[in-house]
Amino acid sequence: MAQRIGAVILVALFLAGCSLVQPEPTQPSSRSNAATGASAVPQRTAAPPPRRTAPRATLSDLIGTAPDRIDRLLGTPELVRREGAGELRLYRSKSCVLHVFLYPRNGTPVATHIEARTETARLDSPQTDRCIASFS
Repeated sequence: MAQRIGAVILVALFLAGCSLVQPEPTQPSSRSNAATGASAVPQRTAAPPPRRTAPRATLSDLIGTAPDRIDRLLGTPELVRREGAGELRLYRSKSCVLHVFLYPRNGTPVATHIEARTETARLDSPQTDRCIASFS
């Protein structure tokens, strides 16, 4: 009987010892690396909030608009040329060039016509909207 109790205790100690030996983890453990003090588990960080971008302007946003607002949307014009009561403003982005024609309405100059071009061609209306968006 004493041998049985001894055998049971021996088996129990053996099983307890096996539970202390852990297999090599495939994923980093949550324990800190004693040598570096760095955590072995990659820390999860909150995803950055979505960037809030200014609404992109379109051709219809610019027609009838005063030059100061156009400058706020497109930046400083590369060229301003006045002829009589009219004014031409040239704006350049990496993808296109905008020609904005301003004429007075009720004494205030506003954009009355806009043309968009690449180096090789004039752009149609949807392409002009993409061109204008390239300034924002």
